[in-house]
Amino acid sequence: MTVAKAAPYAMSETQQICDKATAGSAQLRMSAGQRELSRMINLVGYTFPENQTLIVCTHVWDGSPVLLFSHHSDGDIQLLCGEHGHSPADALVVGLAEISGHLHLMQDIPTVDPGYRAVRSRIGGGWSIRGAGD
Repeated sequence: MTVAKAAPYAMSETQQICDKATAGSAQLRMSAGQRELSRMINLVGYTFPENQTLIVCTHVWDGSPVLLFSHHSDGDIQLLCGEHGHSPADALVVGLAEISGHLHLMQDIPTVDPGYRAVRSRIGGGWSIRGAGD
């Protein structure tokens, strides 16, 4: 697998695919009252309900490292490998509880405020926090 070199972030094919999947994920969400009954999970300095939906590329789902973490201003989150050339089939909409067994692998992701993303070029590399429009 080739990992993309850290470069100025532009709206990539992966981001466009994930944005479309994120828009569809609203249908999977429960009402605010039902969310309050959910177990809460800590991730990137925030606490989310375990039924929070997120976008995960298939590469990360299969074990590739998270090199791009996005926290949208609407609260949606994405865990991506940072590669280019993804297709819609590479985007999975899952519940946070489904990845809770892998959260220990994401402990080094810094706090990412809504509307920002964290990017790194490799495992162990430093994270760069960027605004959504950067």
